[in-house]
Amino acid sequence: TNEVRPPDKEETPPDSALDIFAKQNWFHKTSARPSILSIATKLRKRLVLEYGSDSLQALCLDCSRRLRDELIKAGYRAIVVQGGFEVDDPYSDEDAFDEGEYEERYDPMHYWVEVDGNIVDISADQFNDHLDGEEMPPVIMGAYSEYPRYTPLRRDFK
Repeated sequence: TNEVRPPDKEETPPDSALDIFAKQNWFHKTSARPSILSIATKLRKRLVLEYGSDSLQALCLDCSRRLRDELIKAGYRAIVVQGGFEVDDPYSDEDAFDEGEYEERYDPMHYWVEVDGNIVDISADQFNDHLDGEEMPPVIMGAYSEYPRYTPLRRDFK
């Protein structure tokens, strides 16, 4: 007869080893990726020891490039951003100047990483001596709306 029937169990080809691996490990593969915060925190700790600098002052470009590379290795789409970081007082010696003399904002050049439109910065605390009543944590991670001191100028800085 010309009857169409489903194949018997014996007739169904077995999954290849690669198919079995993919089926069993798809969740593990995606869930095992370290978080952005974890990668940034671990790298910052290594760089602080490597450079001997708690704030990584004047090392933001190198730190950002290395963070970008680590994030890309982990599967994130990360870029380095060049921009301004708004500080309140460019001078840390408050006694040398009259109060209010530097009311205008000052934006030094700074580099950080961006992942999916969000800031990831492991060297922002270098500006803490120049901020009035605010302190940046060792690792910044969040939207530009949460951190208005950041002004991106060039994205995907090499």
